[in-house]
Amino acid sequence: MNPLHTARLLFISIVTFLFVSSCGLFDDGFLVSKEMAGDWEWQRSTGGFGGLTIHADSVDYSITVRFQRNNRALWHKKDEPIKEYRVEIGEEGWNSGEIIIRAVDNGKSGGINLKLVHYSGGDELTLSDSCFDCFIHYFQRRE
Repeated sequence: MNPLHTARLLFISIVTFLFVSSCGLFDDGFLVSKEMAGDWEWQRSTGGFGGLTIHADSVDYSITVRFQRNNRALWHKKDEPIKEYRVEIGEEGWNSGEIIIRAVDNGKSGGINLKLVHYSGGDELTLSDSCFDCFIHYFQRRE
């Protein structure tokens, strides 16, 4: 076999291997990015029939959401975990292709069991309830 042909074949094989193997370099299988992982402190919620706004400093409780790298999220109220969610990619209608959180207990604990996640980096994150005229919850990264 011609040495030049062998070198070309080796080069093409190496480039193909690197291309195929690099597909997984930027996607570690987790929907919760390293930047999104951690604790998020509730600031306010807006929505409802009359466009109500509830500020965290106007109530006697705190709400925190903890996003974990294993595609889980935990909703805490007064530092007590009250609901666990799976982080998923929406597959239907308004949430198709978007990151959502879905309650693990399928509604046994009450409340809205599906929320759309809005996060584009930085220290702010919002969660939108999945119903008509519901609330959007605004969170700040906990320091």
